[in-house]
Amino acid sequence: MTAARTVRTLLVLAALVPLAMLASCRSTGPVDLAGLTPAEVFQRAQAASDSGDYRRALEYYEGFLAQPGVDAQRAAWARYESALLYHKLGDDDTALAKFDELLALYEKDPTLPEGAKVLAASVKAAILEKRSKKS
Repeated sequence: MTAARTVRTLLVLAALVPLAMLASCRSTGPVDLAGLTPAEVFQRAQAASDSGDYRRALEYYEGFLAQPGVDAQRAAWARYESALLYHKLGDDDTALAKFDELLALYEKDPTLPEGAKVLAASVKAAILEKRSKKS
């Protein structure tokens, strides 16, 4: 193999590595929640989030929230996780709107889990503080 051919081969391989990485981040199609318990939905969403597939995790949480008759306690956590995922994706405008929606629910139903409320308020404050420092 000539030096020029070796360099060309290495350049092609170097170009393919980022493409392979991007392809591995893609979702494998719409999530199917049929037959899954709420705990299983949350486990799958968390596994997707832990592996860095935030969009897939959002699909699980938002799919869960779209189901009729969702338990309000779990829905509060799903809303928190969804807002946090938007933040992790860099969409702070949507994250702030989602945190506001969640926090507004506590005015109507104070029995919702305190943990989701505290965490939502904390992350919201951190986003707003970061924005104020940029100004």
